[in-house]
Amino acid sequence: MSEENVEIIRRNYAAFDHGDIDAILAETHPEVVLHAHPLGDEGRYEGHEGFLRFIANWTEQFEDFEQDAEEFIDAGDRVVVRVLQRARGRGSGVPVEGHFWLVHALEAGKATRVDLYDNEVDALEAAGLRQ
Repeated sequence: MSEENVEIIRRNYAAFDHGDIDAILAETHPEVVLHAHPLGDEGRYEGHEGFLRFIANWTEQFEDFEQDAEEFIDAGDRVVVRVLQRARGRGSGVPVEGHFWLVHALEAGKATRVDLYDNEVDALEAAGLRQ
């Protein structure tokens, strides 16, 4: 099942790249919980509505927002994804770039929880890959 989970998450990132939010929601549990852990951006978002609100909140302050999923790590019922995000500040035009790690928990082929981290150590620990 874990290889299947990685493929589900790969499809979700490809759908995001193409702006196909409906495809992402189709493989996301309606009661999904998303936790953002980066310092200054902490928050909890629930359900599809919360998931969409998080995406809007995370990206609305930028122009030309893009992300590249650089690595998918199989952790059984979880998938850790390292992404490189790049954008320009809305209004300022200042370029920004940074790595983030997302831990996706899946049950029965649907993402039930997503945790966003700004460092690899915390993400791997949350996925049970480090102690």
